[in-house]
Amino acid sequence: MAITHKSTNNKYWRGCRKNKTLLHCWWECKLVQPLWRTVWRFLFLRIAFAILGLLWFHINFWFVYSSSVENVMGNLIGIALNL
Repeated sequence: MAITHKSTNNKYWRGCRKNKTLLHCWWECKLVQPLWRTVWRFLFLRIAFAILGLLWFHINFWFVYSSSVENVMGNLIGIALNL
């Protein structure tokens, strides 16, 4: 853990060489943009894989319980329309 001290000095945070606010340090600074890009890419992939897993389960469920080709095609169209 870090120890923080109350200070009114807002100069030169972590090598950026500009006067800083907390908003700038977390979102606007060019030094942290690669970090946020990586975080958002990671979160997007996790969500995409979760959705694909649910979709795969949904499709398999309908294939197993369908009795004819017409029902399978109707179910696939229904799934596509619900996305």
